[in-house]
Amino acid sequence: MQRRLVFLIVISLLLGSIPAAVLAGSGNDAPLPAFTPDGEAAVLKFVDEHHPELGALMRQLKSADVEQYRQAVRETLDNVEKLSVVKQNDKVLHALMLEAWIVKSKAELLAAQLVLGQQPDKETEQQIKELLYRRVDLERRQMEHRRDRLAELLKAAEENIERAAQNRDRMVDVRFNILTRGARKPE
Repeated sequence: MQRRLVFLIVISLLLGSIPAAVLAGSGNDAPLPAFTPDGEAAVLKFVDEHHPELGALMRQLKSADVEQYRQAVRETLDNVEKLSVVKQNDKVLHALMLEAWIVKSKAELLAAQLVLGQQPDKETEQQIKELLYRRVDLERRQMEHRRDRLAELLKAAEENIERAAQNRDRMVDVRFNILTRGARKPE
């Protein structure tokens, strides 16, 4: 019984493994999406594509505890939707975040197997550490990518400021002519 409880807890933790703040870039505490058949299908497709072992465990969870399964689907759907938004705006960041999710999910699954095995397994422990190193490296690459994007935006803003300063008189003249076009009498 205790083993089954640990299994259910680990599965629910695995399925909600992308913090919203990491995905959205803020502390957004939006409510989870509702459980729907379409959402469930999207989640199962996502986990089957990106972490098949987790997909199999989700199906087991559905049989074992429907409420926990529905909650896990909602949490995972929230992650899938956030990843989708990132993908629309930044494909490089999406790829890094998706890979980090996969690596984290695999590490958590191995840790759960280690816990359920109730005895140390040096090979599994080494695999977990390698995945964690990979995850930290992916998170660093995400930060570097965000920094580079911000540097590009800052450079563009500085160029716009410089252009505005250089063309100040011309910009005023153009805007003045637009605003007063109807008020002037033809000469």
